[in-house]
Amino acid sequence: MNKAVIIVAGGIGKRMNYALPKQFIELKGKPILFYTIEQFYTYHPEIKIVLVLPEPYFVLWKELLTQYSFAISHRLVAGGHTRYHSVKNGLSAIDNVQLIAIHDGVRPFITPKFIAQLFDDAQEFGSSVPVVAVSETVRKITPVENEVLNRNNIFLVQTPQVFKAEWLKKPTNNPITNL
Repeated sequence: MNKAVIIVAGGIGKRMNYALPKQFIELKGKPILFYTIEQFYTYHPEIKIVLVLPEPYFVLWKELLTQYSFAISHRLVAGGHTRYHSVKNGLSAIDNVQLIAIHDGVRPFITPKFIAQLFDDAQEFGSSVPVVAVSETVRKITPVENEVLNRNNIFLVQTPQVFKAEWLKKPTNNPITNL
């Protein structure tokens, strides 16, 4: 089965208040983004990897590839105004695959085994989206109410999210509304 991953690393680091966006920050000897790409490559060396970055960081990215002798094949695509548009740009760079994963570039601690499970589940069911139950107390606060929500009904959606390519490529029939 032909597979691809769109790794979205479109942040510019405003919330980190750091000179570089977090995808380029060095962690144990190399940029965080390298670890993320390596996990997908380790899962399947033939996976098509599309990296979506803000265009102003293309030169820096190419410098980092040379500096660290990073040679995993991938296609570089310009990000969009929003995450949705960045994913859409990534999708336009992918042809002839059955399954596509969408992953946040600054989430490097996934494992090839976890990636394999998501692709296997998506192969069987059409999609696979990891979620984590909330363990904290969650409150809904409005000007007129303050209530504790039932955490048994609240989950955090994570990445990578894997879908049939045909679902993502046909926007009029796309059941995925918030990537």
